[in-house]
Order: sequence, then C-alpha cells, then structure tokens
Amino acid sequence: MAFLYQRLGSKVWPPRDTQPDLTGRTLLITGTNSGIGYESVIKFVPASAKRIIIGVRSVEKGEEAKRAILAQAPQSNVTIDVYHLNMLGYNAIEAFASRVNQEVERLDYVVLDAGINPHACKKSTYGFESGIQVNLLSTMLLALLLLPKLLASKTDIFNPVLELVGSGTHQRIPQLLPDTDHPDRDILEVYNSEASFKTFGWIQRYLLTKLFLMYVQWHLVKVVDDKVSGSPRVYVIVVGPGPTQSGLRRDFQQQSSLGVRVAVSTMNFMPKTAEQGARTYISDLMLGE
Repeated sequence: MAFLYQRLGSKVWPPRDTQPDLTGRTLLITGTNSGIGYESVIKFVPASAKRIIIGVRSVEKGEEAKRAILAQAPQSNVTIDVYHLNMLGYNAIEAFASRVNQEVERLDYVVLDAGINPHACKKSTYGFESGIQVNLLSTMLLALLLLPKLLASKTDIFNPVLELVGSGTHQRIPQLLPDTDHPDRDILEVYNSEASFKTFGWIQRYLLTKLFLMYVQWHLVKVVDDKVSGSPRVYVIVVGPGPTQSGLRRDFQQQSSLGVRVAVSTMNFMPKTAEQGARTYISDLMLGE
C-alpha cells in the first residue's frame, strides 16, 4: 500500500520546477536519448548553459535528440556536442573521458544518468552481470575518469557537481546474501552469479545496484575532500528522482509475457512524468552555486 501511495503521491505532488541560471556553465550528461536525461537537457538549454555534452550509445539517435531539443529553443546560443559512449565497454568509456579531457575547457556539472534494468541475467564482456556492469562498475569508472577535469574547474566561488543517479528504494532490500561479509569471498563474486540474480529478482536486483552505488559515493566523497580545509572540492551527490516514467523497462517489456507487459505499462501511468523527474536533477545540481 505504501508503494502505491508513493507512486501516486509523486504524481500528485511533483517536485518544484526550479529555474536555475546556468549562464556560462558547461554540463555533461549521459543517457540522453530519452526519458529523464533527455528532459534534463531540455531544461539546461533555456537556463543559458554555454555548452552541453551528451554521452550516448547511438550517435545517430543522439543527433536526432539534439535537433529536437534545439528546435524548441531556436533563440538559444548553446552548443550541444554529441559524444559516443558505450557503458558496456571500458575502452569506449576511457575514449569518451579522454575526449572530454582534451576538448572541454572546463566542466561544471556532470550527471551520470545512463543505466539499465535488465530482465534476464546477461553477462558483459568482462564477465559481470549487465546491471552491475553498467549501473555500478562502469558508472564508477566514468566518474573517476571525469574527476580530474571537475577538480580543475573549481574556483573560489564555485564547486563543480558530480551527480550520480540512485534510488531511495535501495533501502527496501530486505536482506543481503549470507556471504556478503565473508572474509574469503569477493563481494562482486558473491553478487555476480545467476543464482544471486534469481534470488533477488529483476526489481530488487536493480535496487541492489543502487545500494552499492551509495558506497561509490562514499568513496568519491573522500577522494574529493580537501584534506586541509575539510571541505569538498567537488560536490558528489546521489539524486533519487523517485517513481518516474522512463525507458528503464525496455528490456523487460521486450522479453516478458503479454500479461506482465500490460501490468508494467499500467504502472507507468502512475508515477510522475520524465519532465517532472528531471526537476530533481536540476535542483540537486544547484548545490554548487
């Protein structure tokens, strides 16, 4: 019952639509072909952002999204650059970060929105379950590779912001696996098995990756901490947009039975829209101002 109340409540009382001033700022956001990422870019443009880098798996679709976004703001002088980014490949992630470091003068805001919610247990090239690969390991790698540019962009009056996309529902994981704290077991090994995937199911499996992401934030906060002043040089935050319509269930919709697909589609009418979800991304970014 509380679950249904949360979903309906977020639609009835959506986040406030803030109007930030991003004049002269450079932003980078991944996962922007659709959903919350796409709606976030739409909000960045009228806020007078100087430059927006969007990281996408399909450059062709990214260019389509860029044209659609700019068509809504014909008077804008913003520059939108479409960079290729495949979160399932370390080489692609490193190439993306290298291009950013070489071609971007400064980086004020980073939003790592790209994520998946796989229905079945699929392994990446590196042997990790795809949800763990994209939502956790690849996100952590990209964050670490972009940190030097963010740190170099700090000024006396402005702290850059690194925004990870989490979920408050990570607190609903009922219990972890018995071997989680086993001294002789690697925690990734424990949770990377198909048996682990089946134990949690596709919903809780997604929440599990968001729980682990909180530990990534905890580590990154220590990395960016100024050891002298004790203040962060970069704000590392985790935003939880709450129940929101998004493309996360694409894989699930394609592979499930008709009844389940209908049920999931029905549930998608209950949460807030992607535009309303994007409001949380924007308001959290303003922590650096």
